[in-house]
Amino acid sequence: MKILIIGGTQFIGPFVVKLLQQQGHEIILFNRGKTPYSFPFEVKSIIGDRTKLSTYKQQLQALQPDIVIDMIPYSEHDAQEVGNTFAGLIKRLVVVSSCDVYQAYDRLWNVITGNIITTPMKENAALRNHFYPYRKVSTKIDDWTYHYDKIHVENIIRSYPNIESTILRLPMVYGPGDYWRIDPYLKQMDAGKSIMLDEQKANWRVTRGYVEDIAYAIVLSALDQRSGNKIYNVGEKNAYSESEWIKEIGYYADWHHQLIKVPMEQLPVSLQEPTLEFKQDLILDTALIRKELHYKELTQHNMAMQRSIDWLRKKTSIYQ
Repeated sequence: MKILIIGGTQFIGPFVVKLLQQQGHEIILFNRGKTPYSFPFEVKSIIGDRTKLSTYKQQLQALQPDIVIDMIPYSEHDAQEVGNTFAGLIKRLVVVSSCDVYQAYDRLWNVITGNIITTPMKENAALRNHFYPYRKVSTKIDDWTYHYDKIHVENIIRSYPNIESTILRLPMVYGPGDYWRIDPYLKQMDAGKSIMLDEQKANWRVTRGYVEDIAYAIVLSALDQRSGNKIYNVGEKNAYSESEWIKEIGYYADWHHQLIKVPMEQLPVSLQEPTLEFKQDLILDTALIRKELHYKELTQHNMAMQRSIDWLRKKTSIYQ
């Protein structure tokens, strides 16, 4: 099949491209052309601005893609652009969303107060009632985070009756290409330091997912006809607490120092996170995609951790 990927050159995208190519599909990338990439096989590309996607409508429609995978829909406008461009012309649209759509995310950030929300969360769990979750840290109207809201993206895409869509709500994704989930701890470990951790954050649990496995879920959802007009949570079955996560990193990084749990007030100011309610976990129930699409992780946990750490230490290309 002919598959158009919007984005596709950063982090998860290259792994999606590789999996599709291995299965013999024709791949076309639509991106800004600002991220260097080099695949060991031919990949067609169109350079353009996804916020102005409809201006490329004639060119994109002429390609006659069977499936579109949108890796980077951040706003209501993004969703409208892809919907208006491809409605009625493709077999399926796969949209990458996030676990931040759930109401538990607002409880974590203390946007709402009250009882802690029960987890793990199924796909029908309550969503946020407050929109634009990153406006608490972004006030510039020209910043993409100012307009970011995956709830709007999902709602707009699902409003097109002639688009068969699959929405994937991703967890915290780690692996080659990611600098946030492991690197801050790994740097301290490689420097031979002990690690101080907020004693409340130590027990906080969140669903994570290894990048190659997340890419597999995206590809599976694109190719499996059973995924049409569905929403799926994606992530690992085991939701490590933050302290368990640090110990996992330490084990594979050969770290032999201490993890010290202290009250938040004893942490350096740069490490304090007073706006977060760490009693609120962000654990996803991923049973649906496992049952309906027979999804499972392809990468053993030890390999996922080791590949992630090795990449961070070497900073080699994720395209190799």
